[in-house]
Amino acid sequence: MKLKNIVISVTVILAVIGGSLVYIGHNSDTDQKENHTTKKSDRSKSSSSSSTKEAASESQSENNILISSGKDYGIQLYHGMPGAGALTAKPTAMTKMLNRETVIDVVASTPNMNRGKLVNIVAAGDNWELEVSNNNTQYKVKVMHAQDNKGAVVVSTEGADTLFYGFTIPESLYVPYRQAEKEKADAVHDQLVGKKYRISPSLYDGENTDQAMNEQKAPQNLAHDGIQDITFITDSVVRVKRSGSYRPDRDVSYTLNATTLSFDYQNIPYSLINGTVSFDSWTTNMDGHTVTWTITPMN
Repeated sequence: MKLKNIVISVTVILAVIGGSLVYIGHNSDTDQKENHTTKKSDRSKSSSSSSTKEAASESQSENNILISSGKDYGIQLYHGMPGAGALTAKPTAMTKMLNRETVIDVVASTPNMNRGKLVNIVAAGDNWELEVSNNNTQYKVKVMHAQDNKGAVVVSTEGADTLFYGFTIPESLYVPYRQAEKEKADAVHDQLVGKKYRISPSLYDGENTDQAMNEQKAPQNLAHDGIQDITFITDSVVRVKRSGSYRPDRDVSYTLNATTLSFDYQNIPYSLINGTVSFDSWTTNMDGHTVTWTITPMN
């Protein structure tokens, strides 16, 4: 009887131990499967994160490539700065007229720039300045206002001549400034028509004109021949009278830009302050010497 009980007890114990081992084995398999699933999930997340970063990197790389929209800006190569020597107004801030996207498109439309890599772009004062890399060449590009609805793209690179391109500012972007210029010109015309002014040389190489003439430094006829009396006949015609009977009066056309009165190859700076026109002095070159001119009202 005792032997039988011992056998039964041993059998029960072995059964319990076996069941425990099976359960432990089951947990071990489950843990391994769960660990495997977790690791696989982590790898998937890591792969997904890596793919996202790569996609973002590729997208950013694509965004840095200059691709022209195909819009015609009328870009032309100039021998020198567009508008230089012409009847120009003080430039308007290009950073106000053109936003970043439009400037990038203008530059992408400029010769040798399309498909180049945009390294940097910054609003520097009134102008946009860019750095572009294309075909192993590094370009420095400046986009600025030239005159009226004309802009300029100045391209420079080491070891090569600076190139000047002119382009047409889109009318939709220039309209507000055109209207402002017109209103200002109208206000100036209202004050000038019927008024008479005298233009005279005030300084010769920084020295009083009369004194320079007395010291034989300046031409002896500078003061006499340099004086001009002008009368604004209409909003587009000015009568010019020079000293001496051998120089008859002439009626010539004049133009007004935002800051400049121009006629007869003369560009006279002016400002409109509180509705009142005020003229500034300006300089010209005379046989290598600097002559400073002033304009004063006569009535």
